[in-house]
Amino acid sequence: TRRTAALNAGAAGVLFIDVTPLSLGANNTSYSMLQAHWDAVAAHIATDPGNATATISVPLTAGPGTADVMANSSSRGPGGFAMLKPDISAPGTEILAAYHRWVAALPRPFGGSANPAQNNNSNAISGTSMASPHVAGAAALMRALRPAWTPTQIKSALVSTTKLPMLKQDGVTPADPFDYGSGRLDLTRAAKAGLIMDENGANFSAANPAAGGDPSQLNLPSFQNGACITTCIFTRSVRGTRAAAVTWTASVHGLPAGAGSVNPPVFSANSAGTTDFALEVDSSLLPSNQWSFGTVELTPSNPDIPVSRMSIAVRPAPPDIALSETTLSATTSPGAMTTRTLEVRNVGNPTLSWSEATGSQNASLLSQPIALGNGFLTGAHTTTTASRYSADDFELSADGTVTTVRADGFVLPGTSLLSNPAVSTAVNVAIYADDAGAPAGSPAPDGTLTGAIGAPPLFFFTTTPTATGVNVAGNNIAIDLVAAGATPPMLTAGRYWVLVYPSMVGTGAGSGANALWAWRIVGTGDAFSGLAPLTFNPNTPATPWSTPQSGGAPAAGFTLYVNGTVSCGASWMSTAPSSGSLDHDQFDEVTVSFDASGLAEGVYTAALCVATDGSDPDEPLTVIPVTFIVVADALFDDGFED
Repeated sequence: TRRTAALNAGAAGVLFIDVTPLSLGANNTSYSMLQAHWDAVAAHIATDPGNATATISVPLTAGPGTADVMANSSSRGPGGFAMLKPDISAPGTEILAAYHRWVAALPRPFGGSANPAQNNNSNAISGTSMASPHVAGAAALMRALRPAWTPTQIKSALVSTTKLPMLKQDGVTPADPFDYGSGRLDLTRAAKAGLIMDENGANFSAANPAAGGDPSQLNLPSFQNGACITTCIFTRSVRGTRAAAVTWTASVHGLPAGAGSVNPPVFSANSAGTTDFALEVDSSLLPSNQWSFGTVELTPSNPDIPVSRMSIAVRPAPPDIALSETTLSATTSPGAMTTRTLEVRNVGNPTLSWSEATGSQNASLLSQPIALGNGFLTGAHTTTTASRYSADDFELSADGTVTTVRADGFVLPGTSLLSNPAVSTAVNVAIYADDAGAPAGSPAPDGTLTGAIGAPPLFFFTTTPTATGVNVAGNNIAIDLVAAGATPPMLTAGRYWVLVYPSMVGTGAGSGANALWAWRIVGTGDAFSGLAPLTFNPNTPATPWSTPQSGGAPAAGFTLYVNGTVSCGASWMSTAPSSGSLDHDQFDEVTVSFDASGLAEGVYTAALCVATDGSDPDEPLTVIPVTFIVVADALFDDGFED
């Protein structure tokens, strides 16, 4: 738009100035210029403004580029699995090459028409679409050179023979494996690779983390573990490319002294068979709560063979609390005492600090981060096709309340901000009791409680998207109920359903602002908790709540965060010890005492809360529901109900 306006005003072209090169295409009217170069031009102009001139070569001519600097557009790691990504880097900025001759919104075969006048065109394009052909072409050349090698063997040769070092996009800061993978593609070295690695489809399937597999153990030329506990061991199998045996000497670089070692440190390999080695990383020697990077370098005894290099990315796991019980119950007679045993263990890295927490405690009731990009509509609309509510469940392990709610989502069909009054006039939160695995009720089609369906909500709050305590940045909806002026209800332990939705302007496709808000969904992994989400159309009240479908299968859950408070402890319950400090795999055996002194016969409930004082970031507070039954002697036998 700015270029067109400038050209219409009579400009011959437009300079776009930035600290890094911009991809503008070879169109002879737009040019990218580095800020540092422009500063020099501006300084020169300032010395003699009346006589300063400049020239730009038209058509474009090739000039020297900046090699081995990461592009702004390049994707970065880490990936979501124990597998280092990206694998490799390749030239991808301002790549000058032949350009398609199709003209229209889409190239063929999806549309467009041929324009023979464009046959000889070229263009300068940037991005993964330019780097990928470099790698694909390199693999094709390797396939021609080594036709007997498998695709994974070719990949291992390309990945393990790259060129380093590389710089981040600022051109100054050293890059790391999450920027470049193994380094920049170098065919002159790959063609001479002395070691190759193979892997097969069955092993990839078996490594699927959703099925309990471990991708870090795949036979790939890199190493990644984002939750390393004590010592991580990566086993790899290599095959020599030469008939004669070559001796390889292993060394680890980049990690703190002593943190990484290869066993065996020296081995021989030839083309007749495979040789195994293992990388061991001692996570206790790595900085906590951050990634550490390094490389395994395998140096051959044959100087004609290039060094084989494999990138390392390891992050120590934090302390991780594990309790032997999820609930506790005890029975005794009036005035008597009984005990139960609870084991508190650290299954993560040192050191876990724990203590019993009493009174009102902040607690994460539900945390389901985004895993997938699609979602399901919800909101207050007045048409049958558009009106729909979506709900997900959360658990209160003890009596407490809800203080904050956040639902991640997006606006269809565009990216309109919920803070825009033309898009959304209100944000709403409703909490319903559970009714046999579904919300006990639902708001009316217009989003209000007037004409609500089923049981009324236990809590309902509506406010504007710009009110205090409300944050709708990125089209997510986060509400601090207390800061927003609401009085959250006290809830007893149990399951509840939460509905979060904006009141949208317009009535769906073809009218109004054409804006519909949608929840994002989570996958079936550890992030998902509780029952599957449900959807309901209040325009058809006879239709019950139903499970939304994702790709033909029920969705696991919505991206939802619920925080609140729980009431911990009871006068009749105590623990010994009540705190501790644990190294990896150490445990404390805690005696939980139940004292019926002064208690009448009956059933008493409470929550035993174990806090980790921030040492376990994922579980700052663990809540264990407790039931204490006081019965007469005639009904009591050995600590259990008769």
